Amino acid sequence: MLVIKLENGAKISKKEEIKARLRTKGLSLSVIARRLNLQPSTVSGVLGGHARSVRVEKELAEALDTTVAELFPNRIYKSEEKQ
Repeated sequence: MLVIKLENGAKISKKEEIKARLRTKGLSLSVIARRLNLQPSTVSGVLGGHARSVRVEKELAEALDTTVAELFPNRIYKSEEKQ
């Protein structure tokens, strides 16, 4: 599990960091799941690294105004390897 160290020294998981970023935009994993017509547990599984879904990863990145590569730097897809 990827752990992020905050400026104040606290440590949180990448999953918790993304969830916090979503909350600042008034969003949640449930909202993302509804947008994609999925169960919230599916989105949570992708976020936690237990499953992979390009669709979910792209939706999360779009919701946070960033890229999939920034959100999930350890995940490389075939189309990204060629770049």
